[in-house]
Amino acid sequence: MKSKITKTSIVGILVLVLLIATIGMAIYYTKPKMANPVLNNQLGGLDADIKTGLVDINEEQIIELQKAVDRGHQPWRLDPLMVAKAEGQKYGFSATDTFALEEIRTSDSVARVKVLHNKKIYFVTLLRPVLSSGKADIWAIQKIEE
Repeated sequence: MKSKITKTSIVGILVLVLLIATIGMAIYYTKPKMANPVLNNQLGGLDADIKTGLVDINEEQIIELQKAVDRGHQPWRLDPLMVAKAEGQKYGFSATDTFALEEIRTSDSVARVKVLHNKKIYFVTLLRPVLSSGKADIWAIQKIEE
């Protein structure tokens, strides 16, 4: 006996396909999503871990950055708060975190910035690694502590 494909069977199959697709979408959109740790670390997102400890300061890079600032580029590097905000993203901080300048010690060219990240407080210590007479010196992150 041959089976016939009727309009009713086609409609039934389409209804079944739509039902399966609807259930699949409902499951997809209601299940918890896994965080993407690589993306979150790159963006300093909520799941990013803050890297604490001493920061390796690359002397050659610092000299080049100082030369760039001396030529009028990247003037934000003269402000320890701005450096903590910009460079801090490399260590897991986010642009939406709260940054506050705690102190600047002119005696030893050290600054301290308090950062609130995910309801946790961190302290970023910055220093002026290149001390030149008569010029504006850049700031660099020295360490990050809880």
